[in-house]
Amino acid sequence: AEFEKVTQRLEQWSSGKAVILSGHGGDFCTGVDLDLVRNILHSEGGQKMSSYLHDLLTQFSNLPLISVAVIPGIAVGGGAELTTACDFRLMTPGSKIGFVQIKMGVVTGFGGGTRLTRIVGRSQALRMLCSGKVYRAEESKALGLADDILSGKDDSVEEAKDWIKDNFPHNTEMTRQMKKIIIGASELDSRCSLQNERDIFVSTWGQPLHLDAVNSNIKHRE
Repeated sequence: AEFEKVTQRLEQWSSGKAVILSGHGGDFCTGVDLDLVRNILHSEGGQKMSSYLHDLLTQFSNLPLISVAVIPGIAVGGGAELTTACDFRLMTPGSKIGFVQIKMGVVTGFGGGTRLTRIVGRSQALRMLCSGKVYRAEESKALGLADDILSGKDDSVEEAKDWIKDNFPHNTEMTRQMKKIIIGASELDSRCSLQNERDIFVSTWGQPLHLDAVNSNIKHRE
């Protein structure tokens, strides 16, 4: 419920550029609480939980913000699925991530299988899901799941803020518009995605930021 409230607030945050998702107590997230699981061990309970989290994580993923999962400690099961709803995943030298659902006799229930396939490709996703293996940071980066490995020497969230500043240094509104294009490319068919991109382009063409850049010859500067 808290994550839902936060997501709704983020939808109203029109001046924001990025959001960082991290954990407390040394780990990112170790999945669904087993006491909760025991109370919904029937098809209807699984259906409601899966539908709710599918919708919520899609809502979060489609925010016009750069979303970064900072993974301290362990992210397994539903926690690993949660990281796939972010645009980027940053790990620390000692952190681990694993899709261990197969060991529990279930499959990914929060949309993580679909998103993982888009992130690492079909073959790697199949191997990761079927092995149930927990991967270290270097392995995760080699597989394309982790985008970078933080030093782990300082506050990881603060280090992630610097990573965002380095990788997304330009105007907030333009960054948000670029994210909307990527969302369209991921969620829409090709024809609709192209129309979405064209509409966003037209909405920025000839506007003050564009005019200032043209008049200042910014294109030709490093």
